[in-house]
This record gives sequence, structure tokens and C-alpha cells, in this order.
Amino acid sequence: MKNLIKIIAVLTSLVILLSAFTVVAYAESGILIRGTFNFDYANEIVGRINDYRVMNGLSKLKYDCSLLEPAMIRAAECSIKFSHTRPNTKEWHTVMAWEGSLAENISKGFSSPKESTDAYYKSDGHRENMLGDYTRVGVGVFTDDNGTNYWIHVFTGGAVKETYKETGETYR
Repeated sequence: MKNLIKIIAVLTSLVILLSAFTVVAYAESGILIRGTFNFDYANEIVGRINDYRVMNGLSKLKYDCSLLEPAMIRAAECSIKFSHTRPNTKEWHTVMAWEGSLAENISKGFSSPKESTDAYYKSDGHRENMLGDYTRVGVGVFTDDNGTNYWIHVFTGGAVKETYKETGETYR
């Protein structure tokens, strides 16, 4: 897990230089995570969420880079275990420490940001999160080597205190 976290942290820091890149990493337990993070798709989704909020009389969310890292990690993790529970059996929010309210949307299999957000609009729970009383959003998009896209929204009403909160546990 520590090696995976280090690799993802280094790669995420290249966001300014790259819009998509390939990741090959092993979790401590030997689980291979292979695929591509797509920052262009993530940026487009933030715009779509904010357009939807404005259409519904709400203010735009701040695209928070401190939520980008945990969202990208969650997207990669969902390629291993598609759930709000992380592959190490911890709740999804243990990927970070935060202040205030928090929510996560997850989906997989959609081929474009439009297709993904259109599906979220039709889901009561996902729509409630997008229109919720939050101030910040981070989006993760990960495509595995089979071409399946994993789409993650992380919403919070407060600041992120730290990411990659270590539990000392490995994926099982």
C-alpha cells in the first residue's frame, strides 16, 4: 500500500504537465493496478457538475486539488473492488482526513464524461450529492487495461486535512 501511495502521489503531481498517463503499480499484497488516469475527463466532469448546479439555482463548487488525489486513488481502487468500501475493507473516506460534510459518487463503464454525468443526473442518490450543500469537489477517472472507465466524485463542505491517511493495513 505504501508503495502504491508513493507512486500515485508522484504521478498525480504531474497533473499540470499531463492530461492522462499510464499507471502500473503493486499494492503491498501484490495486487496489480494497471491503467490510465484521465485528467481531461475529470476537468470536464467538474464543469458539467457546476453547470448542473447553476441550472438548479446553486453556486458552483470549487475544484479542489486536495480532493483530486483521493478521487483518483478511489477511481483506481474501484477497478479492484467496485464499492464504497476500499479494497483493504475500510470505508471509502479513509483515503483522507477532512472537515465538514462528505459524499462520494462512484460509477463504471461509461465511455464519456457526458454519458457518465447524464447517468448520475438520473440517479436520486448521485443527483442529491451533486446538488448537495457542499463547497468543493474532486473528480477521479481511471481506465483499466480492459478499457473500463471508473468515475468518482468526492464532495466536501470543508477542507481536506490530509490525504492517504495511513492505516498500516494492506489490501486483502
